[in-house]
Amino acid sequence: MPDDQTLVDLSGSAYRNCFGCGSENPIGLRLKFRREDGGARAEFTPRPEHQGWDGVLHGGIVLTLLDETLAYAAMFAVGPAVTAEIQARLRRPAPLDETYRLFGNVTRARLGLIQAHATITDTAGNLIAEADAKFMAMGQGRVRE
Repeated sequence: MPDDQTLVDLSGSAYRNCFGCGSENPIGLRLKFRREDGGARAEFTPRPEHQGWDGVLHGGIVLTLLDETLAYAAMFAVGPAVTAEIQARLRRPAPLDETYRLFGNVTRARLGLIQAHATITDTAGNLIAEADAKFMAMGQGRVRE
């Protein structure tokens, strides 16, 4: 797996059409995650089509950002994993004219179950949303204690 600070390029793989990170999905978010601070980090700048209420990022997009961040944290730690459970808290509206910082890290991994935490903050460091999730490792990425 790549070293810290390295962007992960999944463009040549089955991920290219992923709504969150796919480089070839014309309506996708095209997130580019990198390993950083023991977790997964990316930035996201909303486009007008991501709007919910006037001038505010749609809550479903916020949840997608959290889920994708959590999934990358799990993947960087143990390999591909699928979301089994997620609990999110949206702390404040996210204006469309902002760039957001996404960060997720694994908090526990044992016997194929990965627990992770993710946050979305604005450029001033204000918490926009956060989530905790459980993932199940897939295939050879299964976690052993």
